[in-house]
Amino acid sequence: MLKLSSRRGLLVIIFFVLFISDTVYSFLQHYSVSLDGDMPSIILPSGPSMTVLKDPFGFNVIAHDSVYSATNRFFAHWSMRGYFRSMPFVFQKITNPVNSVYLSCALAKTIIQVLIIYLLAVYITGKTKLFDNDVLFAVVLITPLFQAFGYNGQMGIIDKTLTYTWFYALPMALVLMFFLPFFLKGFHNKISGLNVLQIVLLIILIIVLSFNGPLNAPVVLIVCFLIFIYNLINNYRTVPAKSFTIPIIANFIKTLKKYPWILILACIVCLYAFYIGLNNNDIVTQNISLWERYARLPKGFGQFVQKPGPGLLLLMIIANIILLHRQKNNPTAMKILNLLLWFGIFTVIYIILLPLGGYKSYRPGIIRRDTIMPVILGLFFFYGISAMYLIKYLTATRRIIYIGITILFLSVFTFADKTDFKHNACERRALETLASSKEQIVELKENCTVMSWYTFNDYENSFDIEELLHYWGILQERKWFYWKKE
Repeated sequence: MLKLSSRRGLLVIIFFVLFISDTVYSFLQHYSVSLDGDMPSIILPSGPSMTVLKDPFGFNVIAHDSVYSATNRFFAHWSMRGYFRSMPFVFQKITNPVNSVYLSCALAKTIIQVLIIYLLAVYITGKTKLFDNDVLFAVVLITPLFQAFGYNGQMGIIDKTLTYTWFYALPMALVLMFFLPFFLKGFHNKISGLNVLQIVLLIILIIVLSFNGPLNAPVVLIVCFLIFIYNLINNYRTVPAKSFTIPIIANFIKTLKKYPWILILACIVCLYAFYIGLNNNDIVTQNISLWERYARLPKGFGQFVQKPGPGLLLLMIIANIILLHRQKNNPTAMKILNLLLWFGIFTVIYIILLPLGGYKSYRPGIIRRDTIMPVILGLFFFYGISAMYLIKYLTATRRIIYIGITILFLSVFTFADKTDFKHNACERRALETLASSKEQIVELKENCTVMSWYTFNDYENSFDIEELLHYWGILQERKWFYWKKE
């Protein structure tokens, strides 16, 4: 009979093998996805992307009220450009230029996915060692929720589009990293304080995440506001005073003294980043009235019922909440429920403020898997932390039943994530046609995009794409392309 330590070692091996297997499969999924139309302008760079690289902190917005694309997204543009101007050449040492680009995309997406899964597991368990039994168990619980195909359109974190993964999922990972030490201290009681190096790294992280995507600044501001309100409420009863006004003022001062100054700094930087983000040309040129944006919100929720994934996740969380309520004598269960209450408040505030971020024609309902990503990640977290608690603390019979339901639940997501491994086959053939053609201007026969959002009849629209393909070595000489008019 296996000893307890042997059983734990066996579980670690099983969990790790499951995680690695899913990660390898995810890599193959990401490898099969087509390239997107934002890549050329960002990687070269060209057009509007050049402006943000010259003005990383939006000083022209302050000085001249300038309006240009991606005003508060310098680090997203800078990092994506740097990665794709170097990583494909690393892969070209072992494969051809076409494969090197797809491999670079797959590697980036996989690293971002693994990073977010790991961070969520640390939030769930309060532990940081990857090979810890609890961490790996948390990883196994939430990994199937990351859908590359399947329910990706409704709850995908790693978008099929590389650029959206870089501008939404990666920045959210940075936000998770920033709040992690505060969560470990406040919820898990794991950290007593921050050393000098950690403080310096957090300050750098504040600057990077604030200018790294459209969602970071508002998310940080809302979370910091709720942390402040939470501390204000918790400290209110401890302030001795006879009148109503004096305790409010005294408690406000007391909260400020206890409040981490680094969070206040984060709010200041994020407020500035949010302000210059209002001068984003994409928002200004496509804007509709605020009333119409709010009127479109209900339409945005409709996408979450198109497939069963989001509904199943919500049902599982609701079932977990009911079971947690029956554990009222356990303080951990109450902490989880209390945290869920504050997350609910965050969700309401976030959705109410979402229309203020502007309108994009390709997101007619305002709400979409990318704009609502902080809420989706929160749901992943609460499913994971509640499931782990219940598996540990339910009675033996109920635990067996619950584990069976959990396995069935995760199996649905696993089997739903069926992959179209021919997703980029047409684009690959087009690239091969371009590379082998003797013509300088090539007509493409198959009706599929090539690193673009649409097909076009004017070869001049391929200038940026051709330049990037030539830079990567996919094209040995200058060639342009178009699609024949139907």
